[in-house]
Amino acid sequence: KQPRQASFAVISFDSYRKVGEVEEFVKVSRLDVVAVQMRIPLPTFDPQSVAVGQRTVAAVVAGTNGSVKLKELTQELVELDEIIPTVTDPAYREVYVADADVRRKAIALLRSDPSLVFALVVKGSNANLAKASGLAEVRFVDVAESPSISFDSHDFFGLLPEDTVSSSWP
Repeated sequence: KQPRQASFAVISFDSYRKVGEVEEFVKVSRLDVVAVQMRIPLPTFDPQSVAVGQRTVAAVVAGTNGSVKLKELTQELVELDEIIPTVTDPAYREVYVADADVRRKAIALLRSDPSLVFALVVKGSNANLAKASGLAEVRFVDVAESPSISFDSHDFFGLLPEDTVSSSWP
């Protein structure tokens, strides 16, 4: 009803997206990105929401899942590879082997052009938010209940692509 009014919203994508795809979406949708929500889409990795500030989406993703994260995962893998040969209990060994496998997959993923972004916290006109909701890659746009709600005063969190929504929601 107020297309020119600006609101904060969370835009959840239908799948994890590469940085280039997200930057193209931002350009087309004419929305200001406030935070990037991303996750290494493998078991044990938690979602992260990182404020953008003056940075680009690419800089935020690289800063969060770049060389520092690769170094951390590599160190964890080295430690697991040292522990695994010493574990005699089959159940514990299985857990350590699975953890090492996840770390190997995450390292390989981060060395490529990974699809990590699942949502954006944005600010934009209600008209632009409505247009964004109609784009093919957008699963859901959750607009703040009031224009007075801000990023600094509320938590915004998008849907993970693997999350399901019950059809019994009101």
